[in-house]
Amino acid sequence: MCGFSRVRDGIDFGARDKTEVQEIETALTELTFYYITETISEKALSLMKDYSKSHGLAVPDALIAATAISEGLYLYTLNVKDFRFIHGVSLVGED
Repeated sequence: MCGFSRVRDGIDFGARDKTEVQEIETALTELTFYYITETISEKALSLMKDYSKSHGLAVPDALIAATAISEGLYLYTLNVKDFRFIHGVSLVGED
């Protein structure tokens, strides 16, 4: 959801050493990054209207779910409880 250069900047601050920076960079080359489009933004806003009060949906989770729904992706998570109530999201994970 953000550009690789922004992720790269964060790696420099969070990695313990140059070896860990290299390991993280290698892993990131296998990922696909999705930018927040108008469609994703509109879907996230709709999800917030539907679920923020009733289920406590937070903005980051709304953006993640909206991206998965809009792009037709499975959402892999260790926090199924944060997404299971969202209609249209295809979850993979454990409670």
